[in-house]
Amino acid sequence: MIPVGDVIPSRTSPRATFAILGLAVLVWLAGHLLPGDAIPLILTHGAVPAHFSWVAATVGLVAHAGLVQLATNALVLGILGRAVEDRLGHARFLAFYVVTGYAGTMAAVWAGPSSLLPVLGASAAVGGVIGGYLALFPRSRILLLVPARDGLDALEVPALLLPGFWFLAQMIWSVAEQIARLSQLFEIKAGDLIMSGTPENVGAVVPGETLVAKIAGLPDLSIKVVKS
Repeated sequence: MIPVGDVIPSRTSPRATFAILGLAVLVWLAGHLLPGDAIPLILTHGAVPAHFSWVAATVGLVAHAGLVQLATNALVLGILGRAVEDRLGHARFLAFYVVTGYAGTMAAVWAGPSSLLPVLGASAAVGGVIGGYLALFPRSRILLLVPARDGLDALEVPALLLPGFWFLAQMIWSVAEQIARLSQLFEIKAGDLIMSGTPENVGAVVPGETLVAKIAGLPDLSIKVVKS
C-alpha cells in the first residue's frame, strides 16, 4: 500500500513544499554520492547536541539519515504539504515548517545536551506538517494504491491512519545504513560488535553494572559500566 494523494483540492501551486523537497534531495545527494572529503559532515548529520550550532540545525531541517527516510518524508510532505500550504500561504507554511523542525531539534538537545549523536529536524518538521494537516482537515481521506487482480486499485482511507504509516517508516534502517552512520561517528574495526535495539524490560544503564552480550557459538562478552 502506497499513499499517493488526498481529497483536498488546492487553489495554488505549492512552491514552498517543492522548494523544501528539492533542497532535501540535493542535500541527500551531496551527503551520500559525493566523496566524503569533499563535503562537510554537517550535510549528512545535522546538529550534534554536544557541539550545537544553528547552521547545523538549519541543515538538519532538510537532511535525512537514509534513502527510506527521505522517500517517506518526501511522499508525506508532497501529499499533505500541498493542502497545508494552500491554506496557510507560502510564507506562513515555510515558517511553520522551520519552527516545528527547530522545536524538534531543540527538544532532542534539551533531552541529551552532551550527546554526540546527530539530530535531524526534518522528520520533526514533517511531523508538524502532519499535525497541521489533521488539525485543518480532520475528516480528510488519503488515497492509497493497493494490489488488485488486474494491477493496482485506489482506496480511500481516513487521513488519521497516515501518521502510523509515517512513524513506522521512520524506524526502518538497513544494516548497511546503520554501520555507515556509526562509522562516521566512531572508528569501527574488523571484529567489532554492534548492538542495536533495546531488549524488553531494560532500564537505564548506571555505573557499576555489567552488560553481557551473548551470541550462540561465541564466548560471552562482558562490559562493566564506569562513569566517564
